[in-house]
Amino acid sequence: MFYTKYRPQKFSEIAKPNEVAEALLKQISSGKTVHAYLFVGPRGTGKTSTARILAKALNCTHLEKNGDPCGECDSCLAIKEGSYLDLHEIDAASNRGIDDIRDLREKIKLAPSLGKVKIYIIDEVHMLTSEAFNALLKTLEEPPKNTVFILCTTELHKVPDTIKSRCQLFKFKRASTSQLVEKLTNIAKSEKSKISKTDIEKIARASVGGFRDAETLLQQVIEGEVNLDTLINLSSKHSIEDLVLKLWEKDCQSSLSILNSTFDDGIDLYVWAGEILRYLRAIVLLKSGFKDDMLDYPPEMFENKDFLSAVSILWLINSIEEISKAHNQVKTAYLPQLPLEIAVLNICGSEENKLSVSEKPT
Repeated sequence: MFYTKYRPQKFSEIAKPNEVAEALLKQISSGKTVHAYLFVGPRGTGKTSTARILAKALNCTHLEKNGDPCGECDSCLAIKEGSYLDLHEIDAASNRGIDDIRDLREKIKLAPSLGKVKIYIIDEVHMLTSEAFNALLKTLEEPPKNTVFILCTTELHKVPDTIKSRCQLFKFKRASTSQLVEKLTNIAKSEKSKISKTDIEKIARASVGGFRDAETLLQQVIEGEVNLDTLINLSSKHSIEDLVLKLWEKDCQSSLSILNSTFDDGIDLYVWAGEILRYLRAIVLLKSGFKDDMLDYPPEMFENKDFLSAVSILWLINSIEEISKAHNQVKTAYLPQLPLEIAVLNICGSEENKLSVSEKPT
């Protein structure tokens, strides 16, 4: 897969600008690293890749002056190949119980086998149970010597404050379209592909700031010779913007068409509705004075200035409430698309035919 084949191996290979990479480089070069990190951000934005580079830098025997790992010593090569004994990657989604963390606590008492530091990368750490978090907390309070924890999550609000307070927190932003275009262009050149710049830009926009999604789409186009327009429609990323615009225009037919085509394409409506809520929230923040570089989406998703100036915060809040209500019902509904269809009709329908889930027939 392209996202593993072209995974960054040094801080200097991470797309710029990147505040996290720059901050970690300074820590490494100054020798002021800490025992626990918490990497937070949307999926596919480089949390795990950065964690592995940090693991390299902490164990590299020929560290570069700026703090970058050399990439050539035994430790760097073993980490790249996934065979380094002192690097442990744990998926909290499948190892979420207290027994799993207790087992971890027993193992970390042992000194590093080969390198300077033992590294524990816990992915999707928010999936741990309350008991497991309490067990992990004790380890973070009294960390063993020469042990570093790197916790990664897409849902910071589910991580207890007691855990957050014992970690250095780094937030990963979605990539801008220009960052994605640069990365995809370099991959295309390496693969000797003749894909056009226009198609690369389409892929970058459809990926909504995710490197992994962009690289996967590019691979399908280059190697699978899949029609790009069909592939982008299947991803349904662009339909988030389209849906919100059609809702604002009170175009019920088009809104329902977007919703049902998304469902027919096999997209998880619970995840998709969550992305719509995230997008609506970003517009509210933008209209409230936040700069677009502070939002959870690349600035290119807010290029429709006419819509942004015309839409009211009151309408946005109403839409968020309707979709939030539907979002909570999607997983348990007999027809998963039905709660969202009702939300669509409530948002863009006229007053006399608005539907309410709470209404009872008389």
